[in-house]
Amino acid sequence: MIIPCVPTSVCCVLALGALWLTACTLAADLPAPTPSQTPAVLLATDTDVPTPAMVSATPSPTASPAISPSATSIPQGATATFTTRPTQQPIAPTLTPIPPTVRAEPSVRVNEDAISLSVAPYARFLTWNVDDSTGVPFATLDRVAFAAANESTSMRAFKVVHLENEYLQMSFLPELGGRLYQVVLKPSNQNIFYNNPVIMPSRFGPFDDNKNWWLAAGGMEWALPVQEHGYEWGVLWQYRTQTNSDSASITLWDSDAPNRLQTEIMITLKRGEAAWTITPKLTNPTARAMRVQFWLNAMLTLGTHSLSPQTQFTLPTSTVRVHSTGDKRLPGTQQTMPWPNAQAVDFSQYRNWQTWLGVFANDTSAGWVSAHNAETKIKLTRTFPPAVARGVKLFAFGPQFADRSYTSDQSQYFELWGGLNSGFWPEDDATLPPHASVSWTERWLVESK
Repeated sequence: MIIPCVPTSVCCVLALGALWLTACTLAADLPAPTPSQTPAVLLATDTDVPTPAMVSATPSPTASPAISPSATSIPQGATATFTTRPTQQPIAPTLTPIPPTVRAEPSVRVNEDAISLSVAPYARFLTWNVDDSTGVPFATLDRVAFAAANESTSMRAFKVVHLENEYLQMSFLPELGGRLYQVVLKPSNQNIFYNNPVIMPSRFGPFDDNKNWWLAAGGMEWALPVQEHGYEWGVLWQYRTQTNSDSASITLWDSDAPNRLQTEIMITLKRGEAAWTITPKLTNPTARAMRVQFWLNAMLTLGTHSLSPQTQFTLPTSTVRVHSTGDKRLPGTQQTMPWPNAQAVDFSQYRNWQTWLGVFANDTSAGWVSAHNAETKIKLTRTFPPAVARGVKLFAFGPQFADRSYTSDQSQYFELWGGLNSGFWPEDDATLPPHASVSWTERWLVESK
């Protein structure tokens, strides 16, 4: 994201293993809001506190981009299937198995719970509109009025859906954009994602004025249909779950309305694996072509509440394209720089960063990217099919980044993005033809090493 007068957000996440690209099936049984309706959004005035939650609360819209004739076109009616394997240097790491916990329990299961989160009272300061290009509703924030009100946060209960196996407990918040909020490594009880202690508007997002906002709630969000964080990180998503003897899955979707872009995300957790797969799917049910951006954004710390200086990033590319940076030693927006060594600095080591930096990998053909926290010994690897999911972006704040208005406790995280597009600019948009869909499957692997 480009930060107005402040940095952009991007991250680095890791996942190992080969993945298979398959089309997701969506059973749309529940009603969804039409574009003319105000989407369900979390109401900051709710104060009901749930029963003790299984999830720890220690803990994250607007005019459509200009159409560019050079945009990537997705074949009409196509739902691609790919396979990919890491072939380039550096070689993707091999799996280090994590011992399962010893307590007796089903190997895979689904359950629902509640969590109490501190929420800022911003909902009544929102104005809702509809993106003409995609039919997706979005909200702008009257930041001046919100700041002038100076109201206190309050506790609000959110539904939590868990997928769990011997190694991982995954927690989803359908009411907060359907995000994957936590992934806890059970043997060590470490959460790999960042969780903000307060749900509050930040200044980061698609806008460049006082209406700009985004919730840096943490976890993994689904960023669409425009660049940056998109529009749908704070609205209600529908979901269904499924289990069998070998796996558990959740399918989340934003809308069934036939006059707007439709999105579904299927996440599957298998027995005996410290890994999960994600199968996102975009569908254009209308008779007009749509220009879209679609990303998965993971906000990570890899086992600590705030980003450790011992974090390491591995992007298997020799050059990157700068999204934005506050480091005056580096090239500016849309310029190319070497990776990882630039200006005699090794940017794969977070301890060498000064301030914020966001970069897109120029070469993603290896089909994987990873990050490692040497302090917690947690490593995360993302593997993906680069023929369709071409985008990899890394963002982190750097220790000198002064604006901590997105949180209440000065905590930091890094972002690892992956998606359909290779960058955030209009020339990077994809075109989804009428009645077409695009889908792929990627895998995220957690290692302890």
